[in-house]
Parts: sequence; structure tokens; C-alpha cells
Amino acid sequence: MKVVINTTPLVSLAAIDKLCLLDAKKIGKISQLKPFLDRLIGGGVYISENLYDKALSLASEK
Repeated sequence: MKVVINTTPLVSLAAIDKLCLLDAKKIGKISQLKPFLDRLIGGGVYISENLYDKALSLASEK
């Protein structure tokens, strides 16, 4: 029996969190996005390097 793990929900979750965090930064609720993304990654959420870089770029942190 082959077990397949679908990581799509995790990628989607990371994208949703990224967008919410970007909104929080835009309205001044957080001052930096990077520590939150790093915490998500540290907690086991997969965020591709491309998504990570894009989020930081959109947040003017790169």
C-alpha cells in the first residue's frame, strides 16, 4: 500500500497566513513580517523560498 501525503493544504495555509500577515503589516498591527514567517517555518509549515521571498518583497523587507 502506497501512502501519499498531500501538502497542498499546508501550502495554501502558508499563503493564507502570509496574506493576513501582510495585511497586518500594512495597517500597522505588526512592524515586521519576517519573524512571523520564520515562526511558521519553525513550527513545521512549509513555505517555499519563492513564497518567502515574495512575501518579504511585498512587505518591503527585502
